[in-house]
Amino acid sequence: MQSAWLGVYERVPNQYFHCLLITSPYHSHCCIPTIPPFCKFGYPSMSPDSTYNRVFSGKNALLNYYDPDHNLPTPMVELPDHPYTADGVRIYAKMMNFLPAGNVKSLPALNMIQQAFHDKEIDERTSSIVEFSSGSTALSLGIISRMMGIDRAEIYLSNKTTQTKINMLRLFGLELTVFGGPAQPEMNDPVGGIAAAKECGLKPGCFNPNQYENPANFGAHIRWTGPQIYKQLPQIKVIAAPAGTTGTLTGTATYLRSVKPDIIAVGAFTTPGERIPGPRTLDLMREVNFPWKGVTDEIVEIGSREAYDNSMLLCRMGIVVGPSSGMSLAAVYSLLERRKSQGSLDELRDEEGQITCVFLCCDFPFQYIDEYIQKCSTELFPPIHNQELLKIDLNPYLSDWELEPLEANDMISGLGDSVKEALLLDFRNPLAFNQSSILNSVSIDVGLGLADPNPFSSVIQLTELHRQLDMCFQPPNGKLFRALGALAGRQVIAICQNGTACRTATSVMRSKGIEAYCIIGGFDAWHRAGLPLDTRGMDDSPSWPLLKDFGRFLSSTVVSVLQTLH
Repeated sequence: MQSAWLGVYERVPNQYFHCLLITSPYHSHCCIPTIPPFCKFGYPSMSPDSTYNRVFSGKNALLNYYDPDHNLPTPMVELPDHPYTADGVRIYAKMMNFLPAGNVKSLPALNMIQQAFHDKEIDERTSSIVEFSSGSTALSLGIISRMMGIDRAEIYLSNKTTQTKINMLRLFGLELTVFGGPAQPEMNDPVGGIAAAKECGLKPGCFNPNQYENPANFGAHIRWTGPQIYKQLPQIKVIAAPAGTTGTLTGTATYLRSVKPDIIAVGAFTTPGERIPGPRTLDLMREVNFPWKGVTDEIVEIGSREAYDNSMLLCRMGIVVGPSSGMSLAAVYSLLERRKSQGSLDELRDEEGQITCVFLCCDFPFQYIDEYIQKCSTELFPPIHNQELLKIDLNPYLSDWELEPLEANDMISGLGDSVKEALLLDFRNPLAFNQSSILNSVSIDVGLGLADPNPFSSVIQLTELHRQLDMCFQPPNGKLFRALGALAGRQVIAICQNGTACRTATSVMRSKGIEAYCIIGGFDAWHRAGLPLDTRGMDDSPSWPLLKDFGRFLSSTVVSVLQTLH
């Protein structure tokens, strides 16, 4: 199989295009571009200096940025420590997620679209790209096709796709059509999303790259990935890659075998019944026509938990990669462990006595965060302290809602002339309110002590404050719930002893639609500023006396609010 695919190398001249012609049992002429073919915008040359400095400018800056021929190779990073370090094994991560789209699929996406331009499958009448994919291929096709003048990308995807992924694809402007059935349908399923995308691609103005059958998929890795790896690490002995369409595995291994026939290629497949984003199970490979079997020496099935755990450990090491990368590393470990137990590990050593392994890292972990929480071992996660605060105090706090005492006094003093009548709500302990308060203020008891401690310094205090504030707005008898109608359209100023609890009260009131403010530094700051106070002793209920004893200072509108409160 290997010789059939590598058999005939022929340079095919073209004004804009040179390709590697490969004969295969499935495709009589499989063109693998070796330099970018012509597209709508052309490809200007770049000087070596501009490539080295990674400065992309001009009309084709984005196209050049996404084209590996105009860019530096993605990094190759050695793991500083791993379970086989003492055995003379060196393991490197090939960081394909450092491609501009953040994933390895941007290479086949670019290659398939370039090939389609060359073959006239895409021309000036093409207005839409359609593909079945719920991940990196969809994202990359959408980005790259838009750069090449095709504004619309229609993506067919499984209804099992996570909401995070759906939101991500929409962020990048992709039009989504959801399909039921298996999350990863068989390639030739006549009623699946893959078949639907192929059918749609036959419509005028539409093009379906069909990553599942298009030889330009694995051709991208013959063209770019394999040569990069060999140039970076010519001593490579083991290459491991996750297998979905098998394009990455097929193309990379095909090239590496052509320059180093004794290389060991490991294909990582998902354990049956489990799901890892991107890779597939072996039983879904029956209808895959890519020649992956002919270039794969080891087949390893990896469970989702092992893939996610490895990925998380890599992230903490500083290799920030997604779950399929953890799966790829697990495949390397599996090969090494089997060889070690069989006593054949030394067969992989080079002249210096070392074993050099590379595993492909296909994307970043960020779109899979929820799955890590579900899949990874619980003991791998550090504790969250004060976790109960994640359920309360979730409303915003804005500095625009905070008033200096003089500002608050001006707002209150202009009560009679103001279109919006300000009402001062005092959230201190009722006893403190009874001893001294601001004229025309109303006491709202939320269980604060006389010391009025900072609620943000204690989870218990902040939780209790929120419970009390929630009770104030609890229908049907909460004090402030009954006053919502009367408070509508009016300014409300909150005060506490030191300005901390009233910030929280303001945040809660704002969430209820009340135009609320708080006084910075609270009652203490008001007192220090020498602003007017009412210090007459009050024997009646502290939340009622202002209406009884000082009602003459209140407008009839504010009186109606107080009547609602009490």
